[in-house]
Amino acid sequence: MTYGPAPIFEPLATTSFSFLRGASQPDEMVWAGHGLGLLGLGVADINNVAGVVRAHVAAKEAGIRLIVGSRLVDTTGFHTVIYPKDRSAWGRLTAILTAGNRRSKKGDCTLSPDNVLAAMDGACAILVPPPVITQAWLDEAQGRIAQAPVTCDLYIAATRPFDGTDSERLAVLSALVKASPISAQKSPSPQRSDWGGRVGMGGLDVGANVIELGDQPNRPSPPTPLPVKNGERGVRAKPPRLIATMDALFHTPDRALLADIMACIREKTTLETAGYLRLQNAERCLKNPEEVARLFKGYDNALTAQKDLFDAIGFNLDQLRYEYPDEVVAQGETPMESLRRLTEEGAKGRYPDGIPAKVRTALDYEYVLIEKLDYARYF
Repeated sequence: MTYGPAPIFEPLATTSFSFLRGASQPDEMVWAGHGLGLLGLGVADINNVAGVVRAHVAAKEAGIRLIVGSRLVDTTGFHTVIYPKDRSAWGRLTAILTAGNRRSKKGDCTLSPDNVLAAMDGACAILVPPPVITQAWLDEAQGRIAQAPVTCDLYIAATRPFDGTDSERLAVLSALVKASPISAQKSPSPQRSDWGGRVGMGGLDVGANVIELGDQPNRPSPPTPLPVKNGERGVRAKPPRLIATMDALFHTPDRALLADIMACIREKTTLETAGYLRLQNAERCLKNPEEVARLFKGYDNALTAQKDLFDAIGFNLDQLRYEYPDEVVAQGETPMESLRRLTEEGAKGRYPDGIPAKVRTALDYEYVLIEKLDYARYF
């Protein structure tokens, strides 16, 4: 049986610029996605955008659509992937990352949940569940959805860990989407569960996939929409949606061992003693469209959400230009006008008996060239 045809993208690719986590270079991800027949690729590394230029250059050469952003991991450990929809949103994201780096020791980026909410303004945001979905994560996710800016397009990453609980996992995430409020702002944070246990959602037994240590026989109640005070509800254009993704750490399965080795280096252990630090399998790689469609059969909306995500994003790195910082100029003058005035004053001081014709010709030529290239600020 074949699955498709369907426009298939990969919205979550982590590269080697997520230090000791991603096991493939950005350009390897891009070329592999192109070779597999994917229509687009999203590159988002942990708390940085350092690898996006390499991915951008490769994507232009390969002719594959690329969206770029960052996977924000805040002080609570919650993962939110941010893809700016326009140039302004990109500026907000990079400013937040810069501030997070400045208040941290080298190699770290400290972000609060409020920082992440600010980065969601004007962006597409994907909430990424952990390998083990707990009640605490579900509560936190619903709170993030409720407080997200109305300008943000929200998605929940539908992932496949291939551990025997995939169907239950997707059902839990689907229930989370259905239980989430369509629009809200400044909502009170939900009460977080402080104990482990199985998550029951609408009578659904989600099984071992959401068992925490210290499993309890009782089940928490399923998520319900959070209350919103009068006057604090916005109008969200789109409700949160599931989006299908492999949440790729590498471009080909044979890099799984490298990912395990990097996990050991990161946690200062060995392959023999790493235990659950090691990946259960080599499935967190890019896959061809037919395979992705087969894996998410029955979740067609999660597949169509991929195209909607890519269609919503109008930003790409070609829109960036070097912008010289504003300098102090005389009130009411443009940088070019200030340059002309100061240059003429200097020329008159150098040539008190009059500016020679040769010098005047050179100055006038330079004025035209500088104004054409918009270089006045550099002087």
